[in-house]
Amino acid sequence: MTNDVFFLGAGFSKAIDEHFPLMSDLTKEIIGEQYSKLPDYGRKEFLPESCKNNFESLLTYLATDLPWKTENERCLDNILYIHIAKQIKDFFSNGSLYHNTTQNLTYKPLWQYIMNNNSPVITLNYDLIVEKNLILCEKDNPRVALYTKSGEHYEPYYRGKIVDIANTVKDLMSMTNAMPEILKLHGSANWYYNGDDTHSQIYCSDNETEIEQRLVEVYKPFIVPPVLDKTKFYKNNTIQLLWNSAFKYIAQAQKIYIIGFSFPTTDLSVKYLFESAMKLNSCSPVVYVINTDTTDNLKQRYINIFGENKCNFDFCKPNAMQEFMQKELMSRVNIDEKGEIINV
Repeated sequence: MTNDVFFLGAGFSKAIDEHFPLMSDLTKEIIGEQYSKLPDYGRKEFLPESCKNNFESLLTYLATDLPWKTENERCLDNILYIHIAKQIKDFFSNGSLYHNTTQNLTYKPLWQYIMNNNSPVITLNYDLIVEKNLILCEKDNPRVALYTKSGEHYEPYYRGKIVDIANTVKDLMSMTNAMPEILKLHGSANWYYNGDDTHSQIYCSDNETEIEQRLVEVYKPFIVPPVLDKTKFYKNNTIQLLWNSAFKYIAQAQKIYIIGFSFPTTDLSVKYLFESAMKLNSCSPVVYVINTDTTDNLKQRYINIFGENKCNFDFCKPNAMQEFMQKELMSRVNIDEKGEIINV
């Protein structure tokens, strides 16, 4: 086992499959030009002009309990907010979206490396790219034999913090140490919850059973949209547990791979997460930056957070993921005579 930690931003999914949207793409897909794809609950004409083509600004406005909103306006904004959340969930839950990502063997060394080394994956993405590809690696991993179930199953990767709707009473904690943990700090397309209180349980679904299909209809998707103020979402006990686990992994990491994340100025939570955890890390980890952004601005943001000489920028280039796979991962993966990965 290693103490490698993978941290994934939106650019990761785009690198794995160019068809995956960035935030600007998702804005057009779900909101449309001038709100053209949104249902009219009597609020569209009153929404600020500055939000019309800005996903983050619109969701921030809808989710914020601004003092001049009437009770009726708050309710209508919440309905519109939930509608958008469900649209995001439906978009990333579409199984056909993942055909290219699961058929592409180019990135198999990455998935096999994570699986074989039980490396934690911290991600801000709602999609299921990591889960679906790790599932394909399970048959090559003898440690996974203790968990058997037909079809796709996601809950082992969440280490019992997020539980399957059909297995709410099953204790998965003792069964999932064989799996690399996936910490989805902003929620997931297959997560649901039934309320906004701090103790609301979050469930995951693989949509294989009739009971799940019925239950998800009465639950709300649990995704933390790219709003400027995420405070109300972070009050949930389960999400706090995920962030705390991410903090501990970073504080103990020997190598940190940050893929497709640029530390935007609006995401202070992630910035503070790394700054705080790194203060406790006595391993002096190398931070590998894998990003298609080659500008000095990106590098300076990383240096401001991690300090001088702490970051490896060798994989900041247009073909960042391919270079990372070939020059960093493949050197630590064993290949048999058939070209198959056998261990790390």
